[in-house]
Amino acid sequence: YVRAVGKDLAAMLGPEAKLVTVDDSDNGQYLVIIRYALHGSARIVHAINAYSKATPESIRAVLAKTRASHVWVHVPTETVAHALGFSLDAGSSYLLARDESGWTVVRSWPYRGYRRPGKDAK
Repeated sequence: YVRAVGKDLAAMLGPEAKLVTVDDSDNGQYLVIIRYALHGSARIVHAINAYSKATPESIRAVLAKTRASHVWVHVPTETVAHALGFSLDAGSSYLLARDESGWTVVRSWPYRGYRRPGKDAK
């Protein structure tokens, strides 16, 4: 699933894109897969995983400091929703882009055969 999403992201994002990857519910293993898939494409400027102990404030600070143009959210969580100011439905990962009014969803990828990656995947 993550390799397929990474392939899509690489096709969608050019080298000018500054991407922050977010999976604050896991150890970052999926973010590593995305990093490999994006090699030669978008630049990942920061990765947030469970070890980051992210808060809405810290996520907003990272997005501002890195001047991220895009965010890939692997697992929507309450923390991410509070950081972005809106909720993302469970069961999918999301690519968001920054525009004049804030963040908008560009595309989502429904999980295949499970509800939460790493938790109930078969």
